[in-house]
Amino acid sequence: GYNTIMDILQAGAAAVVVPFAGGAEVEQSLRARLLAAQGWIELVEESALSPVALAQAIDRAAARPAIHPNVSAGPNVPPAPA
Repeated sequence: GYNTIMDILQAGAAAVVVPFAGGAEVEQSLRARLLAAQGWIELVEESALSPVALAQAIDRAAARPAIHPNVSAGPNVPPAPA
């Protein structure tokens, strides 16, 4: 949920996110798509979840350099220099 995403962003951790999409839930999917578009997480939609899709997302996340976004400034702000 929201707190997990905030923890991931604050830590700059590589992450694969499978948002809950049951019922009328759209908030997690919307947030995950926005963060994936910025390159901060790897996203696997619940409807596309399979062992292969998950393994591929894990490989992509593990290969990506660490990202340390300025969470308080928003997603359009480039990462702070290391």
